[in-house]
Amino acid sequence: MEFLSLFVFVSGITVALLTLYFSPDFGRASLNKRNLSTISLSIVLIGMGLWLYYIDHPTYIVLPYEGSPEGIYLGPPPTKYVPPPWYANLWPETLIAGVVLLLILLLRLKPSPL
Repeated sequence: MEFLSLFVFVSGITVALLTLYFSPDFGRASLNKRNLSTISLSIVLIGMGLWLYYIDHPTYIVLPYEGSPEGIYLGPPPTKYVPPPWYANLWPETLIAGVVLLLILLLRLKPSPL
């Protein structure tokens, strides 16, 4: 649930910035192949950063109890610790790269042809 709310928040900000950027009143740039590829790359990097953030936590798997069924076991169930993958801690770099690419596109001064 945390990933979904973070994804909706970041995608909402991205859509708002792109709407402002390509609106005729803002008058910065037209939609061409370079802008589209930069926007696509930044959205992919932001999505990868959010996915890596989502998987960057350890997982505990509850193992089946193999004791005798006669007794009552009141202790915690046996668990197995599964660490996150080694690449999961790269989420800040990919998220920052995606946001920086989007900001470069938004802040690049290009006069309007109109």
